[in-house]
Amino acid sequence: MTPEQAFQSMKKHMKKEWAVCFFSVLLFGLLAHLYKLTNPLPNWDSLNNIYSSQNTIHLGRCFLTLACGISSYYDLPWLNGILSLCYLGLTAVLLREIFQIRRYSVLVLTGALLATFPTVTSTFAYMYTADGYFLGMLCMTLAVYLTLRYQKGWLGGLFLLGFGYGCYQAYITWVLLLILFWSMTQLLFTELPVKKLLQKWVHFALCGILGTMFYAVCNKILLAVQKVSLSSYQGIDHIGLSSFQPLTAMRQCVIDFAYFFLGPLRRMNLYSYLNILLLSCLLIFTVTHIVQEKIYQKAGRLILFLCCAAAVPFAAFAIYFISPSTNYHMLMMMSLCLVYIFFLLFYDRLHAAGRIRQWAVLLLTGLIVYQFIVTANICYQIMQRTWDRSYAVVLRLADRIEQTDGSEQCTRMTVLGQLPDSSALSVNLPPDMTGIIDGYLMSTPLHYQSMLDEYCGMHYELLSDAQTEALLESETVRSLSVWPQENCITIKDDILIIRMGS
Repeated sequence: MTPEQAFQSMKKHMKKEWAVCFFSVLLFGLLAHLYKLTNPLPNWDSLNNIYSSQNTIHLGRCFLTLACGISSYYDLPWLNGILSLCYLGLTAVLLREIFQIRRYSVLVLTGALLATFPTVTSTFAYMYTADGYFLGMLCMTLAVYLTLRYQKGWLGGLFLLGFGYGCYQAYITWVLLLILFWSMTQLLFTELPVKKLLQKWVHFALCGILGTMFYAVCNKILLAVQKVSLSSYQGIDHIGLSSFQPLTAMRQCVIDFAYFFLGPLRRMNLYSYLNILLLSCLLIFTVTHIVQEKIYQKAGRLILFLCCAAAVPFAAFAIYFISPSTNYHMLMMMSLCLVYIFFLLFYDRLHAAGRIRQWAVLLLTGLIVYQFIVTANICYQIMQRTWDRSYAVVLRLADRIEQTDGSEQCTRMTVLGQLPDSSALSVNLPPDMTGIIDGYLMSTPLHYQSMLDEYCGMHYELLSDAQTEALLESETVRSLSVWPQENCITIKDDILIIRMGS
């Protein structure tokens, strides 16, 4: 078969719905993220990852280096961003098949939600690793699809699930909510027998358990080969059933679920009000549909549906159950996008008698997508301002260093204290956007070292924490003023010492 014949064969098997999903992601992705894709807007983490192999096995991400290797290990905003949108586009195609979406307007909005959801914006703040994360998410979605589509699809799915785990473990909540919402659509909109649904759950359980075992074994082997220990970050080194605290975890799940949609009650904005309207409509439409279709007369289906609905907040933040010290942030909340997609399905499945509800779903979802686009562009403007402010400080610092007598002899450096507004990890608009800060990027000596090296051509080795502590005993160091006062830089032997804060 020639390449042309192969392409023609592929074209025959492709559905128009797939193209709509895929190109919707690209179009709305560019509307939301074009500025980030075409401008280097680093955050504090990017400063240390201009080039990085992403070998983060100490964080349990044993396959991330493979996923990120497709785009090279450089932080390339355009290439990493386009690859990410392509992976999201393919994920949208799989969602079309999983939920059997029929209406083109729903397909467009599904792609739009997937591309503009706040988690995507937060992940793009860490653009050097974004494509690896979204490839992992695509593999996990494909695992669910194969398990649904084929009798023994879970056999292939377990390897895809394990690979996705090894890219970013938090996407397991995406899988859990995807299964829950698929089950809810079957119970609400189809006549799928409960027995067949339970059989599918068994297949999902096989895929999940064996996929988790596959990931755990691979991670253990690679940790041993590289002689690395798991980090304490987010309680990764203590994850397991031994940390099981169900009541505490359930309480935190409910709090975080509500906080995502509402934000701080004292700072509610259009985002919060649209979410309140969406959740209210979702409740009303669900109850109305149950009454109209007399689902309440089928006790088994109704009970299963209510159990699935009640499980949503707990599945979305399921990691709390195995790691109570986890601090959920926006990068870990992609699964909540499925709440909005489930709302869209009411438009896709309702007949002509539900005309008002169809318009409500379409217009409200359109407004939410617009709000997500606005949020993304606000975040990128904040990132631009933060970068300009930080770069200006480092240029001034480099100039002051050059004017300090003896600085040309220095080979090592340390930085004491922090600038104001340099320790934040997110900006809460709301939503709370992790990775975007409205202040300064430099919060550790490593950040100053990286910026002086990469952007000013000034190369210094960093002192260890112990060496820095020893310097603090010196009277010369104790008498240093705080930046930008005149006496904020001094030299001791071949060490450049800078005090940026008290």
